[in-house]
Amino acid sequence: MVAVNFRAFIWCWEIFVYSLRYVHFLGLSFLLDYEAGAAQWDMVESSHQRYPMCQKFLDVDWVSAERSIGVARYSLLDENGARRMVNAIVYLDKNYPNVDYGGVSHAGEVITEWERSTEEISLLVESDSGLLLSEGQKDSIRNWAFEPFLRRDGAMQFKSGNETFLISRIFWGASESLAGYVKNICLLHPNGSRALLLEAPRVGSIYNDAEVKEKYENIKIVLPEGQSSYFVEVFKRSPAIDVNYDGMEDYPGVGVYSFDGRYSVLLPLSLKEDDPGFGRYRFEATGKVCDPYPPDSFFLETDGESYFLNGKCNLTNLTRKGEGE
Repeated sequence: MVAVNFRAFIWCWEIFVYSLRYVHFLGLSFLLDYEAGAAQWDMVESSHQRYPMCQKFLDVDWVSAERSIGVARYSLLDENGARRMVNAIVYLDKNYPNVDYGGVSHAGEVITEWERSTEEISLLVESDSGLLLSEGQKDSIRNWAFEPFLRRDGAMQFKSGNETFLISRIFWGASESLAGYVKNICLLHPNGSRALLLEAPRVGSIYNDAEVKEKYENIKIVLPEGQSSYFVEVFKRSPAIDVNYDGMEDYPGVGVYSFDGRYSVLLPLSLKEDDPGFGRYRFEATGKVCDPYPPDSFFLETDGESYFLNGKCNLTNLTRKGEGE
């Protein structure tokens, strides 16, 4: 009887020890999962803390962080509230950053999903470790007609030897957007040093017609002479952002910024391409000059404190007293 009880004791002890191992394993697994989740949460939280102006961030899987090329999946919202999912290639070119590249084959067929990339247009290749950027290709952007904060025709041009192919941009409907142009949607650069404003509140999206008219009347006096009524439509598409933190809205889409309780305008030094001042701008209220090269590009970035036009022109300092360019 004693022997039987002893065997039972040993059996129970083994179960107890095994249970401890199992509990330890579960605890370690939970801890690892918790730490991974906490790290991700900390990253999201730190992004929001550093970039409080960004209400949402676009998630990108960086295939090549060094070249700022990645893949993303996001939804587009139309005027009726319907959404559709998009698979896209992200390329943060220093002059023309875009998040909406798809692809075309040599036959001209549109490739809407990056998974369908083939050897013919080997931008991305699949490997055991996931998606990788193809070797031996030089990328550039080719751009045509441009209008501030509107989609423009363009393509990623890849070269491999004597072969050239284009990765075209995915078609967005005229009314499609990421969030209806009512909030700041940002994309962090791979190193986290800056955030690209993919979308910002637009005048025409956050105000009714009467309010738009009133705001336009407030800035019309500083606009160059000869502006026709169509400029109201351009104004409606302009972002409405307080770039210098003085409590007044600024309108980068039409080059109008607040200064000392009034509005002033950012004007080109020259309209002649062969002139040394071409592509440079002067803020009338301060006389400070800005060089947001290239002149056919328009995008806004922030480092969490200042706003930059085309990544170069510090709009926050440009429109303040006693600050450098």
